Amino acid sequence: GPFKTLKKPILLALDGDEYWLTPLHCFVRKNCVEAFTATPDDAQKTPTKGKRRNVTEGQLGIRCPHCNKKGKNGSGSTTLDKGENDAAEKVDTPSRGSVYYPNSITNVYNATMNLLQRHLFFCPNMPPEILKKYSILKKDDARSGTSKMYWIESAKSLGFVDTLTGIRLSTKTPPPPPSVQVAESHGEAARKRTSHLLSVDEEENGDAKDDETELSGKDVDDEASPLVLPEDAKFTKFSFILMSQMRRCTFTEADRLGKRKGLSNGFAGLACRHCFGGFGAGRFFPSSIKTLSDTSKTLDVILSHLERCREIPKSVVDDLMKAKKTHEIERGNCRFGSQKAFFTRIWKRLHKDRAD
Repeated sequence: GPFKTLKKPILLALDGDEYWLTPLHCFVRKNCVEAFTATPDDAQKTPTKGKRRNVTEGQLGIRCPHCNKKGKNGSGSTTLDKGENDAAEKVDTPSRGSVYYPNSITNVYNATMNLLQRHLFFCPNMPPEILKKYSILKKDDARSGTSKMYWIESAKSLGFVDTLTGIRLSTKTPPPPPSVQVAESHGEAARKRTSHLLSVDEEENGDAKDDETELSGKDVDDEASPLVLPEDAKFTKFSFILMSQMRRCTFTEADRLGKRKGLSNGFAGLACRHCFGGFGAGRFFPSSIKTLSDTSKTLDVILSHLERCREIPKSVVDDLMKAKKTHEIERGNCRFGSQKAFFTRIWKRLHKDRAD
């Protein structure tokens, strides 16, 4: 302590979110969730059966901002949720799952995800344009390895602190938000991609316009030298077209997902030349030539991304799918060792700075 209460709800969104979070999460923090402090009325009306803790006055919660606008006192008109242990309760109103009281800062992210899953599409007060934009961004396959940690650190920068009675709002000066300078080193292209997706005209159904998405050489670093050259066309047409859609990128903390966790910062990888691989979408880090040339581990995964990529011209995807039909026949007609030579050349261009 000491603690204070919020005079009015606040959004979780901060300046700089786009440096750390996916386009979807940036949109959610700005449009789909707000933080508030419980009133005496909230504390009295909140169910406390089962494993639920009592809600106390001044405790911080999160809720749907659109239901709050319709409520008489900001929170008393909605059904409350505390977590997973009430999942089987009878649904009494359309506003079920619209209010949560996470017991710690680390659970703010999970509570927000529960609100989206249980309430967003059932909310009677949700503007149609919010649902439309959410659905468009949901289709994007972007991920960020630093996302959950940023949710924690950004909550602290809002003054949120953990106590024995849940999250409270401290009167002390909060720590600054995560450094934008550090985030910039994790990928300026990803930030621009987020800003673009959030500003796309909804009447265009989320389709990007070529003149709005093109980034300069400075935006995508000096890594755009081609990985595939004309002389590489001696191998299959499918492999040539596929790898021509890739450019060099380097591993950052934002890429530390799944099996990538053991890679070191700066390790060279492949990024989609069209969307620049923002937040893990279209970023690939094969650990060896064998993995790079493996159809299931790399080639099929790259193709899967290109089929979903918003920025790639449809004509390129059409050419890829046409070439894929004759890939196996062409590969069978190639000279022995052609596949290994093709991917060895790409590997060497990719890892041109490695001593080994």
